[in-house]
Amino acid sequence: MATGPTGIKRTITEVADETTLVLEGVGRVSRKVVISGPLSVVRYVGDVFLVLVEALIGIRDTDLITHIRQWFVLGVQTLPIAGTTVGLSSAVFAYYTVMSLKNYGASGLVGGIVAITVVRETGPLIAGIMLTARAGSSIAAELGAMRASEQIDALRVMGLSPVRYLASSRILACTLMLPVLTMLSDLIGVAAGGLVASTNGVSIQQYITSIRNALHHSGSDIFEGMYKAMVFGCIVGVIGCNEGLNSTGGAAGVGASTIRAVVLSLALIFLADLVITFTTNGGLAL
Repeated sequence: MATGPTGIKRTITEVADETTLVLEGVGRVSRKVVISGPLSVVRYVGDVFLVLVEALIGIRDTDLITHIRQWFVLGVQTLPIAGTTVGLSSAVFAYYTVMSLKNYGASGLVGGIVAITVVRETGPLIAGIMLTARAGSSIAAELGAMRASEQIDALRVMGLSPVRYLASSRILACTLMLPVLTMLSDLIGVAAGGLVASTNGVSIQQYITSIRNALHHSGSDIFEGMYKAMVFGCIVGVIGCNEGLNSTGGAAGVGASTIRAVVLSLALIFLADLVITFTTNGGLAL
């Protein structure tokens, strides 16, 4: 079939039109990403902040029995898994540390290294991860199910604030109980490290002496870990409550909100850990 100048012009025009449509589509998507993305982040941060403020206001309106129940469910029941994971990770860390320091004749320093690492970093971080996995997901799923069954709407109809009635005790429990979990997990982790070190040529006396020499006498190392734990616990509680209370889409929405709560909590915990570590230790040495 012959193709004349008119046919070539028509083909060029069609390609130009299709290219224009593609570029317009890319432009629309890019605009949504560039403009809507930051706005969504700002909106989400604002929602989380409002939940936190209203929850703090509602703490004194919640009865003590409700607070104690949440402390037990979200805190005490998380201790076995948190203590186990911190203990196992500390044992592995102590083993590798002893094996490395033996080459330099400095295996007696393992106690201090393990203690500093556990108290400042792995204790609060791993305990926070375990609280997210167990309590954060539970909060989001529970409140999301209540939202799907219209129990949240029923509270609003009765003139009650869902945040004050449901979220306050949960956020307070996560914030106060994670430092307790961290302290107990630190003890388990340091003890597990000592057990591994003692089976690899380091005496218990050397281990304890190294810990005393490494930890600051003012307790600043311990306080840093407790401060991190409080921040991590607050993050888990607020994100879990916010996602659960704003869940939509029925049963599928509950699952999606639970996943978002866990993922966002973990990401924010690592971000907060980075910020706190640098701000409390003089920042980056450039």
